[in-house]
Amino acid sequence: MLTQHYIYKTDWIRFRTYIYLYYLLLLHLKLQVTRLKYGGFIVGVNWNHAIADATGLKQFMNVWAEMARGAHQPSIQPVWRREILMARDPPRVTCNHHEYEQILSSNINKEEDVAATIVHHSFFFTLTRIAEIRRLIPFHLRQCSTFDLITACFWCCRTKALQLEPDEEVRMMCIVNARSRFRADHSPLVGYYGNCFAFPAAVTTAGKLCGNPLGYGVELIRKAKAQVTEEYMHSLADLMVIKERCLFTTIRSCVVSDLTRAKYAEVNFGWGEAVYGGVVNCVAGPLPRATFIIPHKNAEGEEGLILLIFLTSEVMKRFAEELDKMFGNQNQPTTIGPSFFSVVRIIFKNSIYNSLKRNTTPINSSIFVYHMTSSSPLLLTVRRCQPELVPPAAPTPREVKLLSDIDDQECLRFNMPIIFIYRHEPSMVKKDPVKVLKCALSKTLVYYYPLAGRIREGARDKLMVDCTGGEGVMFIEAEADVTLNEFGDALHPPFPCFQELIYDVPSTKQIIDHPILLIQITRLKCGGFIVGVNWNHAIGDATGLKQFMNVWAEMARGAHQPSIQPVWRREILMARDPPRITCNHREYEQILTSNINKEEDAATTIVHQSFFFTLSHIAAIRHLIPFHLRQCSTFDLITACFWCCRTKALQLEPDEEVRMMCIVNARSRFRADHSPLVGYYGNCFAFPAAVTTAGKLCGNPLGYAVELIRKAKAQVTEEYMHSLADLMVIKERCLFTTVRSCVVSDLTRAKYAEVNFGWGEAVYGGVVKGGAGPLPGATYIIPHKNAEGEEGLILLIFLTSEVMKRFAEELDKMFGNQNQPTTIGPSFVISTL
Repeated sequence: MLTQHYIYKTDWIRFRTYIYLYYLLLLHLKLQVTRLKYGGFIVGVNWNHAIADATGLKQFMNVWAEMARGAHQPSIQPVWRREILMARDPPRVTCNHHEYEQILSSNINKEEDVAATIVHHSFFFTLTRIAEIRRLIPFHLRQCSTFDLITACFWCCRTKALQLEPDEEVRMMCIVNARSRFRADHSPLVGYYGNCFAFPAAVTTAGKLCGNPLGYGVELIRKAKAQVTEEYMHSLADLMVIKERCLFTTIRSCVVSDLTRAKYAEVNFGWGEAVYGGVVNCVAGPLPRATFIIPHKNAEGEEGLILLIFLTSEVMKRFAEELDKMFGNQNQPTTIGPSFFSVVRIIFKNSIYNSLKRNTTPINSSIFVYHMTSSSPLLLTVRRCQPELVPPAAPTPREVKLLSDIDDQECLRFNMPIIFIYRHEPSMVKKDPVKVLKCALSKTLVYYYPLAGRIREGARDKLMVDCTGGEGVMFIEAEADVTLNEFGDALHPPFPCFQELIYDVPSTKQIIDHPILLIQITRLKCGGFIVGVNWNHAIGDATGLKQFMNVWAEMARGAHQPSIQPVWRREILMARDPPRITCNHREYEQILTSNINKEEDAATTIVHQSFFFTLSHIAAIRHLIPFHLRQCSTFDLITACFWCCRTKALQLEPDEEVRMMCIVNARSRFRADHSPLVGYYGNCFAFPAAVTTAGKLCGNPLGYAVELIRKAKAQVTEEYMHSLADLMVIKERCLFTTVRSCVVSDLTRAKYAEVNFGWGEAVYGGVVKGGAGPLPGATYIIPHKNAEGEEGLILLIFLTSEVMKRFAEELDKMFGNQNQPTTIGPSFVISTL
């Protein structure tokens, strides 16, 4: 897939997305339109390259833009006519196609030597600098295109930077649009949007390229491009059939594409031309080293070209030095943006390289980019295999199992991302954690076989699990090119890079008919690994997840059966007949939402932040409450502190009602003879609400909030849980109120870090960010040890940036401007989740 971005500077009214039906039926296309706070917007396009080339994409975008501006039909009708570039019968290769020559790959691709430090880099060439390069070539070549000039410059400097042996062969492949190379009567019709290009290779040795003047590289490039004729394209089509769609060589090769002629920025949906239109990075399917030449205007208004390249950090450094030499150490092209773009992730695994040779369409290739606002950005490359389904290791019952009426409430219909991080264990050096855990998972699913099924929806939205007997859990093997030490102090939430460590697909936002469990295991360069689990909350709660993880870990350590057998028994928490609500459930009260949810006022600037409370901080808070309350739990104390400071930070009206909902595990609240059996892994919790007004909460001492929280938690009894199940049926699985409400969950008792697959306990086990399903403001209390070895708790919260700033100030006041909890990690980690 090719990823393109279009950025518009304009007021947002409403984006009209009329896509011409003929195109829509034919294209494999993913689109995202993102509103910006100031009124502009960004159009992100993931375009399947097997369908069309850059010219075809531009044609499609133009038609889409015409429709958005009110047109009723395209100004240029789309033409399919793929038979124009079908192989002849019989196929015959009549031209040289050096780009497809097969080369031995042993010890000859030096740009891969330190793949763990691969980076993107942009170099900006002004028109003045381009003119200077032109003066470096002979007079008879000075009429060459700017593309030829910049490409030759790049090829020479890159080859020198790679420090190849003089007799090693190097290739420069240039993208050539072949539409104009056909005879007029044979040319693809106007409107043809299929792939109609080639990348002929200029070939020489490293010694000749580096030992000759720049004009030598220019001439080779011009000659290679000139090879592309009508016959060349037919010969290429024939070669694809004869050689079974072989992949072009990537050994000591690079591809350069000229995007100056695509003019993507001209696409106008009615808001004017794009501020920028084009690629987002250097990745192009099976050749992550693809290079692009892009038109650009710098901050001073100078026009020029960006050369966007992708090399290892050491080679990039030498490349810049060679470019410096070419300009005589003065007036050389400048880098723009950060010297090394924050992070690049190529989901591309060496083990599927052979299948790529037989398939020119990239397999599972996606790009994710993030940045950490810290002094030393973490460069992280994650390579994923294709997802696979892991079924139970033995036959399991084929049946349909109903979920309880606590399980299938609306607020639990989402996937919860959890990670477990493990260090290298010398005693396990001969064992591959991916193989061990995958085998153990299959054995575990024999006992937890409903997790290998699929959730279905019945009458009145009732959820059930279809135990199909063999579909399985989605499993992904991955590798990251970092060590655990490179994460530094970032081994706590929020994890800015968690999207790369937890596998997800867009469709899993809806849980019906999709895998119940998604697991990614990522090997680290140091020998450690990370287990990322996307757990369907409708199946079970945190206690249920921990129980499953323990059994999986036991199997990985060699057990033959679980120490605690899993128990389904969802009938324990089904609604009664007839259902009857016997308790107050203020967390489900419906509240009018007009102008009363101030935490959403600046949703575009919502951020995560972690506050670390040492044992000393917690003791200091305890001294702020009356003596008779000082035996309260640390959870009650921190939650009350958070609720008060948050409410003050929101600057609500005194009479506005506020709620604090606390997650309460109800297993111990049942009478012994009625209690869910040991091994029950379904949802068995409630979140009772402490309710008061903003004026009372902020006007009273901290002890007032502590008492409200304790009373709310005490409401949860066996009768409360049955009443809650009945309420779900009577009120059609209504969602709890999110207006001026927050939820706090205590993860100190889950003890996820204790999960031991044989590599010892996890360095970290738990959530990756704040938020949970329908309530992005969900807050967690997490055990943590800081860099100095102090034990304490992390309060992981999620607020708008302005409210977050005021929250920190209120926390500061509570501690009398001294000894207040410290923020850890980046002060504000921007999140779009």
